[in-house]
Amino acid sequence: MRIVLIGSGGVATSLAAAVASHATASLCGIYSRQLAHAEALRDRFALACLVTDSLQQLPTADLYLIAVSDHAISEVATALPPLGGLIVHTSAVTPIECLSGQRAYGVWYPFNSFAREVIVPFEGQKVLYQLATDEGLTTLQQWNTLLQVEALPSTLDQRLWLHLAGVLASNCTNRLYTLAHRLLTQADLPTDLLDGLILRTASKATTIDPYSAQTGPARRHDLETIARHRALLEQRPDDLQEVSQLYNLFTEAILEDYPL
Repeated sequence: MRIVLIGSGGVATSLAAAVASHATASLCGIYSRQLAHAEALRDRFALACLVTDSLQQLPTADLYLIAVSDHAISEVATALPPLGGLIVHTSAVTPIECLSGQRAYGVWYPFNSFAREVIVPFEGQKVLYQLATDEGLTTLQQWNTLLQVEALPSTLDQRLWLHLAGVLASNCTNRLYTLAHRLLTQADLPTDLLDGLILRTASKATTIDPYSAQTGPARRHDLETIARHRALLEQRPDDLQEVSQLYNLFTEAILEDYPL
C-alpha cells in the first residue's frame, strides 16, 4: 500500500510512525509548505521517500492523507491536481465537499490529541470516516486494517459533536490542570502532588461513567468545605478571578446535578 502524507505536524508525525512500523505499507511521499519540516519528518523515522513543498510533485499512491491545520485544508484541496488514489482529510470540522474536485475522496478523522513531540499509537483506537461514494472503500478498509483501528461511519454533524466533547474532555480539562498547578506553585507545594489524582480520575472516568465517578465536596453537599474554599479564593480576588469563577460554576452545577 503506497501512502502520501500532506502535512508534517502532530497528526502527520503519528501517521508517519504508524506507516514506518508496517512492512506492508510504504510512505512514498511527504508534503509540507516548509520543506525542512518534511525532511525532518522523513529523517526522524529513517524513511526512504520523496519530500516536497509542491503539491504538483506528489508521487502516485493508493492513499493521500491531508493532515494539515483545519484552516489550511481548503487551500490545499483547491491547489491539488487530480489524483488517482483515495484522498482523505483528517479534520473533524471541515466538510467532505472541500475535496469534491477529486475522483475518490472522504474524511478519516482520528479522535485524539496530537503533537509532534509525542507518538500516538493507533492500534485499538476508534476513528470516524465518511466517503463521498463507495469508490475508495476497499483502500480505506485496508488502511484501517493496517492500523488496527475501529472505523465508524459518520456525518459532519457527528464529527462536530465529538470534537466539541473532546474540547471539553481534553482542552478545557488541561486548562484546569494549568490553574491547579499555579495554585500549588503559589502555595510552595510541588505540582507532582496532583499526578496520581489526575491519573486516577481519568481512569475512573473510562472504567465507569463520569457521572457515577463524581466525588468531592459538592458531590457530598459539604457546604462547610465549599465555604472555606471560597473564603480562600477571596483572599486574592485579582489573582484568582478565573479560578473563583470556574470553582463557583462547577460547584453550583454539581450541587444541582446531585440533589440530596
